[in-house]
Formats: sequence, structure tokens, C-alpha cells
Amino acid sequence: MAIYATYVFVGCILSIVLNLFFLLVTHLRRVEGFQEVLVFMRNISIGYILMAFCLMGIVPQAITNGSSIIRISYGKLEYFDANFLVSIF
Repeated sequence: MAIYATYVFVGCILSIVLNLFFLLVTHLRRVEGFQEVLVFMRNISIGYILMAFCLMGIVPQAITNGSSIIRISYGKLEYFDANFLVSIF
């Protein structure tokens, strides 16, 4: 479980960094002929960033306590209040 969680976190962080870099480059470099395409690609990039944050929040976690393994099925969302989770879902 720890290998999978690490894989998801590394992939999400890499995705966030690359998409932020893409947003920065397209903001600094203006190409008039492709402006509509760039706006479309920026929207997709922002969606990928939000999706990566969501994946980082719900990746399953496992805690080892002595000889037992406790599996947390909702990852970081487990720490939030139940009313907050109901309101966002």
C-alpha cells in the first residue's frame, strides 16, 4: 500500500508541477494564431491540476502499528469532519 501511495503522490506532484509550468509558459509567451487553442489547453491544464489534488486527497493509506496494519480507505479525507465531507459530496 505504501508503494502505491508513494507512486500516486509522486505522479500527482509531477503532474501539478508540469501543468503549472505549462500555464506559466503560455502566460509569458503570446502566440496570436493559436490563442483559442491555448485557452482551451489552459482550461484542461487547470482541470488536471485540480484532479491531481483530488487524487492526493483520496489515495488509500496504511498505518502499521506493531504487528497490525490499519487501512484508511479515504486517505487524507479521513481527517476532515463528517459534515464537511457530506457538503462537498
